[in-house]
Amino acid sequence: MKPKYPCIESTFEFLVKGYKIRLWVNEKELKDIDDEILVKLKTISGNKAQIASIVSASISFYFEKKIDNRTSKRQFFYDFSRTFFDNPNYRKISIALEEQYLYGRGKIFIRNGGKFSDYDIDNYLYFLYDLSSFAEQDLISYTLVEEQYAYYVCVTYINPEIQGYRNRMLKQGFSDWQAIGYLESFAKLLGISKTSDCKAL
Repeated sequence: MKPKYPCIESTFEFLVKGYKIRLWVNEKELKDIDDEILVKLKTISGNKAQIASIVSASISFYFEKKIDNRTSKRQFFYDFSRTFFDNPNYRKISIALEEQYLYGRGKIFIRNGGKFSDYDIDNYLYFLYDLSSFAEQDLISYTLVEEQYAYYVCVTYINPEIQGYRNRMLKQGFSDWQAIGYLESFAKLLGISKTSDCKAL
């Protein structure tokens, strides 16, 4: 989205009571600046020092808010990630999926000779659903999700037993979403297909 205000490269100019206010702000950041701040700038009266003070305070507040928001997101992402990496139930399933992907060893589901029930796998898959849901709600960054979890999503998504589980649920009459359709949507969002090389992500 282009700024609604006159701009020269990354320099944004505002005419306030005859004074030209010039802001050096990244164009991507400027689009998020509250319009209320700009309205105040255009309606204030006073000398250049007052205007400069208001501009400085407004921009400082804006960037401090952005930094706080990013810090909060990273902390939330870190805490949430610890659930995945520190929870032994998730780790065991993750390792089993990776072992099968990398070395062709072992099975996943109890019915196939593995160690995990449908409920165990559901809990693991719902963690991935929460991950995609949080990213969609902008609680965490898609970039961070892709960097840290794309491999695990890929290994899970392309696993023959996971795909078999989805087909089994669809045949039993479960909806597409209940039949882990959310995993397929998440994989597509991350650019993952059933033929992807997870190691190359």
